Parts: sequence; structure tokens; C-alpha cells
Amino acid sequence: MTRSHRIATVCAVVLVVTALVLAALAWRAGGDDVERRIAIGESEPLRSALYGHEVVVRVPGAEVVVLVGDPAEHLDSPVFERSSGLYDPDAPVVVEADDDGLLVPVSTVARGTGDGLLQDDPGRPPVVARLVAGDRTVELVTYRLGSSSERSDAFRGAAQAVAVDGGLGLDDLRVEVEYDGVVQTAEVATGEVDAGVAQPLYDDAVVYATGCTSVPSRCALQSPESSRWRADDDSFTASDVSVYAYDGEHGWAAEGYRWASVRLQLFGAYDVVDATGRRRAVTAVEAPVVTLDGAEPAHADDLTGDRGDAYGRVVFQVADDAVPRELRLAQRVTLAGDQAPRTLDLSARVALQPPG
Repeated sequence: MTRSHRIATVCAVVLVVTALVLAALAWRAGGDDVERRIAIGESEPLRSALYGHEVVVRVPGAEVVVLVGDPAEHLDSPVFERSSGLYDPDAPVVVEADDDGLLVPVSTVARGTGDGLLQDDPGRPPVVARLVAGDRTVELVTYRLGSSSERSDAFRGAAQAVAVDGGLGLDDLRVEVEYDGVVQTAEVATGEVDAGVAQPLYDDAVVYATGCTSVPSRCALQSPESSRWRADDDSFTASDVSVYAYDGEHGWAAEGYRWASVRLQLFGAYDVVDATGRRRAVTAVEAPVVTLDGAEPAHADDLTGDRGDAYGRVVFQVADDAVPRELRLAQRVTLAGDQAPRTLDLSARVALQPPG
């Protein structure tokens, strides 16, 4: 071999070794800098929502819309928020999950349902949304819809990439939404929601008309036919009876039941009169007793006895398949003077008109 051939051979060997060293350095740099990883069970914010499968879960006054993407082996760093530390515009990288896991893009946003339940209320329970991936549960967001400022954040929405265990598919993903102790679960693959006691939130509103909503009202408490005394004017108004799953003051109705509530205003009993026109003053009034199809209320809010106007709300618990038919009011008043009768029992029946 000539001297020139030996020099050429040595140079070729040096070039191959140099290439191998540079390749190794590049591989090591890629492992440390070019590739970023997210720990399983952790998440990082995305710049915007990515394509995914929509799940809609209703809570009182709002619905939570969750968009869940297919599990992916990696995502490119430009889809991440700069605040995450995963995205450098000058050096885009590939982002993966630790331990051969997968990344699931998830976005959440809240929308009002227009039923008037979204009011400022610091005591309102939060809405918590979670992603369930196999045996692992990851909290996504907590919305406090009782605060106007936080409600605005919820309406703007948020997106993130969640690192989950490897080998999971879309059928292994579920969304949980919790409100005031009740957890609803939705299958990502189908969008089907297991709402439990919250199921009435997905049904049409159920309202039974009383016919006693206007002022002056045609509805009034009457004395017994056997009594010579008649209430001069003991009219009242009654809102239509609403049937629903969740009450802002009393929480969820028990499983298999719903709440049925009515607001009442009694305009007061001041005196009674007989057929001759003789009058007797009313000196005391007991709190009205209100029943729905013979059942006593679960709650009677602010409805007390008063010779003047009395205003309050009565809440009943009715079976899911029940059809409310009749509201009854009863009230005992005390009359002035020593002659009998000293008391008079007044009552009224209100037939309820079904929806439609």
C-alpha cells in the first residue's frame, strides 16, 4: 500500500469515528434537550383546544363541555403554552409522557343554560371535572360558578395535555364531573352520561300551573260551609309548581325523587263578616299549613303566621313518576271577642294543570 493510500485510509477512519461521535452527542442532546417528558398523572397547559370527542355534562345552571383527544405517543411543543416551559419558539421539540405513557389532549369550558341559576353566591359548591384513564384519575379543573370573576374564566375555558399510562385507548377514558357531592360519569367514546340523581337536568322542565299567579288573585282561603263567618278578603297568590332535581338551598333530591316547590303570598286576614254584615276582627294568624296531594312539605322557607302579608316558599319531595294534582292550604285565625267561635279554620284547594 502506498503512502497516499495509507493517508486516505486513515482519513476515512477518522471521518467515520467523528461521525459516530457526533451522532452519539446528538442522541444525548436529543434525550436531554430535544425531547421533553411529562410525568404520568401530570398535565401541562395547551395554547388552545385540539380536535377531540365531545362530552357534555350538566350541572345546576350550567353545562360542562369536555373535548377529549385520542391518546397520542407524542405532541409537538408548539401546541403547548409558553408558560409550561415546554415550548421554545427558537427550538421546537417533541413532548412525550414518561414511562412509555401517552398524552391525551383535553379542553374544558362551562356554558350557562339560561335558567337563572347562575347568580353570585360565594357559598355555591364548586364544579370539579376529572379525566379517568384506566385506573388513574386526574383532576382537570375546578370551577366556582358562584363568583362572577371565576365564572368568566370558566366560560373562556382551558386546555391541557394529560400524561396517562401506556396501552390505553379511547374506550378506557371517562370524564367525571362532580357538583355538591354528586358525581356524573361520561364515556368518552360514546358521549353517554350516567347522571344518577342528576338525570332530571337533562329532561324538559316540568311545571304545573296553579292559575293563582296574578294579582288581584282569584284564589282565596275560605271558611267552612257550616260557619256563619266568612273571610272578608283572604286572597293569596301561588306560583306554578316546578319539579326539578336540585335546589339551591336544600341540595339534590334523594334518589328516585325530585323536588316540587311553590312560592306563596298570603295577603292577610284582617276581619271576618257574617250574612248580616257584622264584622269581627282577626287578632292572630297561625302559619299556613300547605300540602301537596296530602303530603307535608320537606321544607317551608320563611312562611310564618302574620296578620299582614306572608311570603315564602314550600318545597316537597315527590317520586320521579308522581304527577302532582292538588295543592291545599289551611290556616287558623283567632277572632276578637269572647263569643264563640274564638277561632276559624280557613282553607283552599288548588287543582294543578299538567304541562302542555
